[in-house]
Parts: sequence; C-alpha cells; structure tokens
Amino acid sequence: MTAVEIRSELKDLVDRIRDLSVLEALRTLALRQVEQDDLTAELERTADLSDEDIEAGRTHSIAEVKQWMGEQKRKQ
Repeated sequence: MTAVEIRSELKDLVDRIRDLSVLEALRTLALRQVEQDDLTAELERTADLSDEDIEAGRTHSIAEVKQWMGEQKRKQ
C-alpha cells in the first residue's frame, strides 16, 4: 500500500468511528508523531548548523569554554 492509500483508508475509518475516546486516542497518537517529527527536524537543523560552524572554524577550545563558563558563573 502507498502512503496515499493508507491515508485514504484511515480517513474513511475515522469518519466511521463514533466513540469519542477512540477518536481522542487517535488524535493523541497523531499529535505525538507530529511533535516527534518536528523535534527530529529541529535536531537535524541544529546538527547541520553545527557542522557548518565546525567547517568554518567557528569553534572554541575546551579551555575557552571552561573559562567562559567560569565567568558566567561569577556573574550570577
């Protein structure tokens, strides 16, 4: 089955369901998947940006990061 066929079948099935709790469960499942997909896309975008920064030499040494963190801690 193709994705289009499955979507069509699911739409038909959902239209036939009258039990509100089943519909709410399906909605929750679908929303969780969408949120997961959004999170995955954001993590991939962040990783791509990190790769670009590394390739461009926009990085800091461990010592520089530790120094910066220490300075931030003292500001608090």
